[in-house]
Amino acid sequence: SVELTLRLEGDAILFGSTLDNHSDATVNEWFYPCLGEMTTLEGGRPDLLFPRHLGERVKDVCGYLSGIRRREGLHELSATYPGPMSMQWMILEDGGTCLYLTGRDEKIHASALRAKGSNEGGVTLEMNKLAFVRPGEKWTCPDYMARLYRGSWMEGAREYADWASSWRVPVRPKEWIRRMNGYFLVIMKQQFGDECWPYGDIPKLYEYAQAHGFDALGLFGWYHSGHDNRYPDLEVSPTLGGAEGLKAGIEKVHERGGHVTLYYQGHLMDVGSDYYRAEGHRMEGKTRWGTPYYEFYDKFCFSDYLHYFSKKPFATICPSCAPWHELMAQRADWVRSFGADGILYDQIGGMPPYPCFDESHGHMENRPSLSHTQGRIRLHRRIRAQVDAYQEFAYMTEHVTDVHSQFPDCLHGIGSYLGAKGDGASNAEMAAQRCNADSAGM
Repeated sequence: SVELTLRLEGDAILFGSTLDNHSDATVNEWFYPCLGEMTTLEGGRPDLLFPRHLGERVKDVCGYLSGIRRREGLHELSATYPGPMSMQWMILEDGGTCLYLTGRDEKIHASALRAKGSNEGGVTLEMNKLAFVRPGEKWTCPDYMARLYRGSWMEGAREYADWASSWRVPVRPKEWIRRMNGYFLVIMKQQFGDECWPYGDIPKLYEYAQAHGFDALGLFGWYHSGHDNRYPDLEVSPTLGGAEGLKAGIEKVHERGGHVTLYYQGHLMDVGSDYYRAEGHRMEGKTRWGTPYYEFYDKFCFSDYLHYFSKKPFATICPSCAPWHELMAQRADWVRSFGADGILYDQIGGMPPYPCFDESHGHMENRPSLSHTQGRIRLHRRIRAQVDAYQEFAYMTEHVTDVHSQFPDCLHGIGSYLGAKGDGASNAEMAAQRCNADSAGM
């Protein structure tokens, strides 16, 4: 049975729902609310503000969805939250009229936001909560809210920011991060074995960074196995210069007023690593079929063999596993022992929220849709406690989401692009709106 509630709160409609599962099957997904379909709000062709990464404007979303249906047989824009979607809201905007739809989920269940096209050329805005309501269970979905109003789309973004500030408490970044002028990222040794930069060249890399106006080096692939290889079994490379060479190179950057961070992987385990074979396999995220979630990364240069036939497999960690939290915290101490000014844990700022079905991991409420986000919040807090033992040692990660970005000192962005020339980047008014939206939405 399903109970739906609608209530007014000022000029907003709140959508509530409760599912009582009397069947012998799990209810995996709950699509609610579904607003539409719409072709216009005020006689024009509405744009969609869609918070993928730092945010996208999809101009004439109805026409766009019709176009991709003709080209690819698809008729929807859909992405999971948290990651790659950075926030749980979206807006249709048409000539000064906005339809704003947002979630009110403080537990941050794995979710999806959807803009769905139709054969008639309209669009429907949908929210999908990965509910996983078991047989015999009664579950209440966190509320959603909708507003139809006249004004700027930024009004909705600010409303979301005000709500998010009730649970989101960002750290104050370490002082050198606050003053950082740019982050110069270098892969020192590649997955396929090419050694690009020995430790003795770290000062030269800093010269290149300075030539571009940057004052911080981010060293990836500084470990002996090369980048995207052997995670989490990383070790200093004797062929790049050994531990003393690494320390000396970092110290020379310090002498010139710069800073250096070292990379560590926080989300993936190489299925061929000793750690994975010994204990990591017990902590991998599990699909509903009981198999690991795999990701594949190949660094192939000009090699067709490596590109097409040598995809490197990695199992993803279930971040609800406490032993992983401790390993990551210990690695901060290890990285700092070489004189680094910070550690970047890759991917833990917003990869898609894999629902884990291994109940031995201790998921919140024993619910797969809380396994990833709530486990990762605990991971962030454990890392944060470790790095804060050192006054100026920084914590960085990758991706942009509202929930995860509150913990690190700095984010290494991915999927966050400026507008193309003539499509917003050269328009001063649009650029100002984007700047304001970033501060309001995040």
